[in-house]
Amino acid sequence: MRTIEGGNVHTQMMVLAKDYLEKQGYTVVLKSMVGGIYIDETRGIIDVLGIKNGEKVAIECQILPSPVIMKEKLDKYKPYITKLILAVPKDVYVHDIPPEIEVLTLDVTRPTPKKVMLQVAISLEANELLRTNCFRKKGDLGNVIDALIKKEPNLSALIKNVEEQKT
Repeated sequence: MRTIEGGNVHTQMMVLAKDYLEKQGYTVVLKSMVGGIYIDETRGIIDVLGIKNGEKVAIECQILPSPVIMKEKLDKYKPYITKLILAVPKDVYVHDIPPEIEVLTLDVTRPTPKKVMLQVAISLEANELLRTNCFRKKGDLGNVIDALIKKEPNLSALIKNVEEQKT
């Protein structure tokens, strides 16, 4: 889940990563599908891919790096790439990243954590539940959120994150 500000920072990071590879002589593609196909909907697209003399360098831009996600990406991308680089903002601490992954610090700052406007993808069923109970009639938002969490387990982590950002 990413805030609008986070999306803007992520885009800025991709441009800086692209510039980094181009300065080293790579031909660069943004948001490249690994191996020409999606691996899956959430973890199958490389942010920045540089190609030079048969070498394929993937750069994954993460505002708040996740060791778990980076390990997943390394495992999934390994058959298709020569090297994986994690690009992060200059004010982010990186820990527990697999040693095969290089870290590139970019001259951007991470978004302020107090922003809570989010772009969220939910199922059509959950969307209809939300629209029916919150926008078409007055319903108890707490009950609606509980029902949404049952249909969309990832929303519980999102709600916890939003609550933490408010404090």
